[in-house]
Amino acid sequence: MNPSILSLLGLVVSIVAGVLTKVNTGLLAIGMAFLTGMLAGIDSKQIVLSWPTNLFMMLFGMSLLFGISAANGTLNRVVEKSVNALKGHVRLLPLLIFIVTALMAAVGPGNIAMVAMMMPLAIAMAREEKISYLLMTSMVILGANAGGLSPIAPTGIIAQNLARQEGLYVSATVFRDMIAVSTLCGIVTYILSRGYRIPRNPLHKDNHAVPFTREQKITMAITALAVLGIIAGGNIALTAFLASGCLLLFRVTTEKEALSHIPWSAIMLVCGVATMISIVNETHGTDIVINWLSRFTGKNTASPIMAFLGALMSLFSSASGVVMPTLIPTVTGVAAKTGWLVRPEPLVSSIVIGSHLVSISPFSTLGALAMAAAGSGREKDRLFLQLITLAIANVFIAAFLSYFILFLY
Repeated sequence: MNPSILSLLGLVVSIVAGVLTKVNTGLLAIGMAFLTGMLAGIDSKQIVLSWPTNLFMMLFGMSLLFGISAANGTLNRVVEKSVNALKGHVRLLPLLIFIVTALMAAVGPGNIAMVAMMMPLAIAMAREEKISYLLMTSMVILGANAGGLSPIAPTGIIAQNLARQEGLYVSATVFRDMIAVSTLCGIVTYILSRGYRIPRNPLHKDNHAVPFTREQKITMAITALAVLGIIAGGNIALTAFLASGCLLLFRVTTEKEALSHIPWSAIMLVCGVATMISIVNETHGTDIVINWLSRFTGKNTASPIMAFLGALMSLFSSASGVVMPTLIPTVTGVAAKTGWLVRPEPLVSSIVIGSHLVSISPFSTLGALAMAAAGSGREKDRLFLQLITLAIANVFIAAFLSYFILFLY
């Protein structure tokens, strides 16, 4: 069989098998990379070298740094104090949830970590204050995605590394575009859900006066220094490991607790699929995808089509672990096929926007976290139907919004 087709089939089989069996797609992709690579005549040493070492180090380093913050309660305490600052103005709660989630996701934890942390709190508040579960869930996920594409957050790191392999530098523009789209969708969701009509009701939180502990103050100080160092140009992975080492030496938490908060499954998913993608690139399988997409793409259709494909894939898979690694490597070729009438940079943004707007799907990572936090009963069943309906609608909304992304470039 043609090596290009063989590698593409290996990628598709990995994704489909992962979705159907619930086995980590990244682990399956590593095995499939070995199998298809050997059948295509690629040396096993070269297959091993396909492992994305730089990406792994960055994801591991940032996850460890903010795993420490999660382990000693720093992240939770910051969120609690931010929410308690409302002093009973409950109608502002969904907006505050969006802002806090976005800001904290942007400084390092990323969208998955922030949704995992914020969603139980948001659902609990929605239950207590009789706020729509869908409104609070949407605000958490939209906020997490708005901040999660920052250049120092895990998903932002993934996007910029994939684009950089194509010779593109999009960390700032992708972050800008994701903030704009997520904020717009957040405002529309708040208005359509009539969040502004939620009655005033003082929040009663027993922990509002609990001060930060010594360990939490040290964690915030060193983490802030690490973030400033990265912004100033320091290596993301090495800076994160240096800060993490300092925090562990100060005994702000135990090594075991810190490591237990690292999303190993997500890291393996991303790096495993990236390994398989490198085999696809080595066998020129990407060229087949580019040639197929070029039949439908033109100056006005390229961005909507890329966003639509990304959104459709994200209904049942991970945006950062599957969709972006599969589609972003095609953008330069697709742009070339249009005679460079479309620049590749907005195509990257379209893929990111499409895949993340649909991440509210209960079959996707963030939507699944929302379902887990919703408990059980009629409210959970209702939320499931609402999330899948909104996710399907967002497939078309993403394609529509991505058309206007072209005008930002």
